[in-house]
Amino acid sequence: MEISDLEGIEEIGYEEPVRTALGIVIEGDYAYIAAGRDGLRIVNVSDPENPEQIGNIDTLGRAISVAVSEDLAFVGEDQHMSGRFTVISVADPANPEELGYIDMNNRVEGISVSDSIVFLVGNRIGFKAISVADPENPVEVDRFNTEGTPHSIVIHDNYAYVANGWDEGLRIVSIRDPENLQGVGHYYEPGGIRRVTISGSRAYIADRYRGLRIVDVNELENLHEIGSHQFEDGASSVAVSGSLAYVASRDGLHILNVVNPDSLEEIGYYRHDNGISDVVVAGDYAYLANGNLIVTDISDPANPERIGIGETPGYPYQLCLSGSYIYVADSRTGMGIIDIQDPANPELVGYWDELQPWYIFDVSVSGSYAYVTVHGNGLHVLDVSEPENPVEVAAIQTPGGPWGVTVLDTLAYVADRNGGLRVVNISDPETPEEVGHYNTPGSSWSVALSDDGLIYVADDLNLGVYRFTDPARVNNPSFSMPSSFTLSPSYPNPFNSQTRISYQLPTETHLHLGLYDISGRRVMTLFEGIRPAGVWSTTLDGSSLTSGVYFVKINSGEVKMSQKVVLVQ
Repeated sequence: MEISDLEGIEEIGYEEPVRTALGIVIEGDYAYIAAGRDGLRIVNVSDPENPEQIGNIDTLGRAISVAVSEDLAFVGEDQHMSGRFTVISVADPANPEELGYIDMNNRVEGISVSDSIVFLVGNRIGFKAISVADPENPVEVDRFNTEGTPHSIVIHDNYAYVANGWDEGLRIVSIRDPENLQGVGHYYEPGGIRRVTISGSRAYIADRYRGLRIVDVNELENLHEIGSHQFEDGASSVAVSGSLAYVASRDGLHILNVVNPDSLEEIGYYRHDNGISDVVVAGDYAYLANGNLIVTDISDPANPERIGIGETPGYPYQLCLSGSYIYVADSRTGMGIIDIQDPANPELVGYWDELQPWYIFDVSVSGSYAYVTVHGNGLHVLDVSEPENPVEVAAIQTPGGPWGVTVLDTLAYVADRNGGLRVVNISDPETPEEVGHYNTPGSSWSVALSDDGLIYVADDLNLGVYRFTDPARVNNPSFSMPSSFTLSPSYPNPFNSQTRISYQLPTETHLHLGLYDISGRRVMTLFEGIRPAGVWSTTLDGSSLTSGVYFVKINSGEVKMSQKVVLVQ
């Protein structure tokens, strides 16, 4: 990429043979690439416009991280249930040679070098110091337990800064004496907003770190927390019925009186050591997701009592109640339908398992159709008019890996993790079509809808409030429009016949959006005209094109951007 002009970054070179790049470091005229199952690849980048692979060496496991110091390359490997740290001589980049290695109990995700010491991080590995004074016999000299799941590491002066995973933030370790590693600092900002439920003018938030949080949403420009209740094991979901909130946690079900949010009172508790991931309340019963479907009698909230268990082949994660059935997102196994006409004897009557081992994370039901989010595989629509025989009738891909879904009337609202909020038109369930999206600030987990048409998104660090106003976009009444001109990565890419092109405009703009081949010839105009400020997307249909590399280019006069897309027919 040419980056001398930060407002006009443009790709200038591409190395085709490297199929997978999981880690990269530049040293002199060479790029050293951790190329997964293709081992270590060495590319000459002295001419950035014509990168050329000159050397490679296979590794025993998948090469996922790499660091280089002088004539040595250090590769972190993933060997399924174990890992490996390998030392490779790159004195002759065209003929790299393995010198030594150390087996690890898990994959090596991050590597950094300081003098003759290599520092490694990884899940279950922690933070390790390895002496490579003798490259043929690397030796572990110390280990520091970061108390998290470290993924990457940066060395500065005499300190190591460790990205310590989802639960433990940033760890700072003194490496002044590599044989005596010392933790000296820790920064952690909870980011665990997982589920949100709307009742009246309040949003009830399940926070995996801070428990139950209640936010006043009466004034959208003045959202403020009015109550909270901390649970030692956090909260994974919440349901509200009348004056009571039912909170699912990793230690069971908590029942709270929420009449006075500034003075919340826990009045009942159902213990379950394996944790509860979701809760649905209807009448005198609470339906809980945990290994199985657990039916709990809550007619006396102070003394909840289990009365029935509904077994499924997988591990229930999220639940949806519709009529006399509970629809279960059953994790890696599929989607189950449980008859609850007799709450004491729930019975599995139907099951859909065509996408094993993909993760099924959420389900929402409207009429005779169930809408199922499959992480990494889009939103799937099932005909459940016959509960004993659910049948898939349609699917639509989303860019971020869908997690939560809520359906109202003719629209499905999808919390698409890194893909933000997606809105799908399901007026014809067999031909779903995305009609709007909003790139939320964080990672979207779930969606709730209010009676006045607002969309509430649980977004890790944020509670986002949005309004769907136009078939081309989703507007946010309490956040500003895009602040910069952006061309987002297309998805999927590489693609077969169709891919989605998204872009953001800070102001009303006259623009041209086109597709060009590698010779610079325009082969297709995707849009030309005036667009108002906002988030826009269009579908590129390449069914009439030949396979190969193309470039999507957007030009507004003052701003020009491009990105490469690969069509594979």
